[in-house]
Formats: sequence, C-alpha cells, structure tokens
Amino acid sequence: MSAVQITAVDLDQWENEGGAIYADAEPEAPRHTRMTYRERRIARAEKLRGWAEKREQRAEQAYDRATELGQQIPFGQPILVGHYSEKGHRAHLARIDSAMRQSCESSAMAARMEEKADSIEYQAKHAIYNDDPDAIDRLAAKVAKLEAQRDQMKAANVTYRNEHQSELRAMTAYQRSTAVPFPSWALTNIGATIRTARKRLEQLQREAVSGPMFRTTSARFDSCCAGCGQPIEKGSTIRYARGAGAHHVGCEVKA
Repeated sequence: MSAVQITAVDLDQWENEGGAIYADAEPEAPRHTRMTYRERRIARAEKLRGWAEKREQRAEQAYDRATELGQQIPFGQPILVGHYSEKGHRAHLARIDSAMRQSCESSAMAARMEEKADSIEYQAKHAIYNDDPDAIDRLAAKVAKLEAQRDQMKAANVTYRNEHQSELRAMTAYQRSTAVPFPSWALTNIGATIRTARKRLEQLQREAVSGPMFRTTSARFDSCCAGCGQPIEKGSTIRYARGAGAHHVGCEVKA
C-alpha cells in the first residue's frame, strides 16, 4: 500500500476549511460535575413543577372529555329502564364519571406537587446545607444569634422575677414557671437548637481541616464513583460522605 503524500496546498486548504481551529481547540471540560445538595433540591423542585404542569394538562384534557361526553346526552334525559338504550346510557354516564374523576385526581396531584415544590424552595432559601461554600460562616452567625436570643430571654425572666417577687411567692412552682415571659420549655428548646447548630459547626470545621468524614455503607442505587468515575452497582460496599459523594472502597478521594 502506497503512502499518502500531503502537500503544502493540501495543508493550506485544510487550514482554510477550519482544520486548524479544531487542532488548536482546548479539550472540552467534563460534562458531568457533582451537584451540591442545594442544587439537587432546586432541581427536584423544578422537576416537580414540570410534573405538576403535565398533571394540569391531563386534568384539563379529562375535563374537556367529560364535558364533551355530557353534551352528547340531552339535558335532563333520564335512564329509560327496560329500554334497549338503558345499557348504553349507563355506560355513557360511567365514562363521564371516570373522566371527571381523572380530572379531579390529576388536579389534586398537581396541587400537591406545586405545594411540595414551594416547600423545597422555601427550605433551600432559608436552610444552611453542609456543602454550601459559606456554611461555616453562616452557622457561626446562627449560633451567635441564638445565644444572644437566649441571653435576652433569661434577662427578661430575671427582670420579671425581680419586679414580681411578692406575687411569685404566692404561686406554686408550676405557676411560677409559666408566669415568666419565657417558660422553661422555651429555654430548653432554644438550648437544644444551639447545641445542634454548634455540633454541625464543629463537624464542618473539622472537615475543613482534615477532609470529609467517610462512612462505609451499601449503595442504595446505581451511580458512578466520584473518585475514579467507574460505575457503582446497587448494593455494593462504598465509602460515602455528603460533601465528597460515593467512592469505591480504597479509591482515592479527589480534593
């Protein structure tokens, strides 16, 4: 087989046709990038709204079908019992009822999907997720705000007790605990919220220094390893961390 000779004219024609552009082009970036938990929640809300829109379309189609079937029967026409038309009349009414039920069910499902999407978007707007870039700063600010609120609550109770000592002496222990501006259960609740937020903050601060904390578990669905990109089969043993994703056991964690 003879070798193909490429002349300067061929190279000039190749460059003029755009070959040089493709030769010098940089490689494309990877198509699949790991989404943050916030992005996944927002994507979930958008998917729910898409499903709700389709459900609304089904509801309208079913309602139009029920209306069309209803118009085929004269208004007020009763079922003629014993007449040859009785069977067809009842079947026609059953089709109307079925279409109207489908319309109502699809409309109700669309409303539930819209409500769930609203809830997800509200949570995403106000929540602090562990993989947010500013999660540590926001959690620290949240803890400081809650602690300041608890101090104000305690100060308000102390002021009330100092101003109403004679009335409080005549009360039982339970009455005294409910007479103050902030009962004991309110202080207990805000204290638990502070402990939970502080625990999350300490965990994120540790992970920022030493990396994410992995746990060994079983894959709940088919996916790909965040380290090597190889497929992960459902039920296989993996190492998982929310901020780093799922990895094969022994696979290197990418920074």
